[in-house]
Amino acid sequence: MESDRLDLSVIQTSEELDALEKDWRDLFQRAFHPHFFQSFDWLSRVWKHVASEQGHKLFLVVGKRGERVELIWPLQKEGRRVRLLCSDKMEYRGPLVTDRPQAMDWLEQAWEFLRKSPALSADLFVFQQVLSNSLLGQFLKNRIPDHRQIEQVSRFVNFSRFSTWDDYLKTLPKKMLSDQRRQWRRLGELGDPVNFELIPQKASEVKKEIDWLLQQKSVWLTRKGKREDHFVSEQYNKFINSAVKETSSEQFDVLLCRINIGDRTISAGYGFNNNGNFTFHMFSYDYEFEKYSPGRLLLEKLLLWCFENGVHHFDFMPGPEGYKKIWTNDTFTMNSYMIPNTFYGLLYIKLMKMRKVKSIKQKLVGRIHERLHKTRPFNR
Repeated sequence: MESDRLDLSVIQTSEELDALEKDWRDLFQRAFHPHFFQSFDWLSRVWKHVASEQGHKLFLVVGKRGERVELIWPLQKEGRRVRLLCSDKMEYRGPLVTDRPQAMDWLEQAWEFLRKSPALSADLFVFQQVLSNSLLGQFLKNRIPDHRQIEQVSRFVNFSRFSTWDDYLKTLPKKMLSDQRRQWRRLGELGDPVNFELIPQKASEVKKEIDWLLQQKSVWLTRKGKREDHFVSEQYNKFINSAVKETSSEQFDVLLCRINIGDRTISAGYGFNNNGNFTFHMFSYDYEFEKYSPGRLLLEKLLLWCFENGVHHFDFMPGPEGYKKIWTNDTFTMNSYMIPNTFYGLLYIKLMKMRKVKSIKQKLVGRIHERLHKTRPFNR
């Protein structure tokens, strides 16, 4: 009888990561509730364009039984702090594990391997944006519940509750629907044709549209007093362009859409569809057209397209924005954890929770940051 123990190893180079592509794609097909953000398409680009450019070190745990990969746990090492490999923007994070009864045991084996790995030498594990219903979410809740730091709610539309599009519309505020019709009329009165369209993934204008979207997102954040240079950085631009244009898999559809008035884009957005589960990752609009609610009009058209094309769940992702509550009818949660692995990691967590003695706290936290190789505080 084949042992249920995994043969665990570590990948730490880009070449080894690329060589894992076939096994990663195969595991994704067999994994427990896989998400696009756990795919090779996403995380290989995260490493190439974001994490490696920031000077982090790759630490990817691979678990095999015989020749078959049963577990992949992508991590990045930042000094003596270890985080789940990510782009530092909103995304769901966690390991891929084969959907079998042994999955939780395999995850525990990998966790013990991580904690004791001399190659990792971690003071602190920071696991952020972990879905509560994922294997890692269940594992952390049951085994390490005291270290949960943040809970966030993610809102989505569950289209399976509706037989027709009109049934869904009946759940939305009548005042908003009336304003939608009014805004469409106002746009039409500007003279040029108003069109909603999906842009083919390989089309030549994809880069132009992504560049426009990121620039408009930066403008919007600046106007709202939330300046984020990340959106206009060269590395993030390359990352998103690569993720949208070059993702090539039968497992996913990348949807990039826009609303045009004549030849001018006034709103655009994109997301990822995996077997009827659509994740709306980003959208923005031309601020000069704000009074026409172009972002909201884009949402209406994209939601309709998804409903008509077999999407069951339309995920708006976490965030406090009011529009998400208006359009959605269901929620799920995700959590973030800080888990100490040494005395220094424990002391750091204790100090971060202190409400008093600020001067002492700042000095001690600064010294521990230095030990953690000047890694950034837990704020993402």
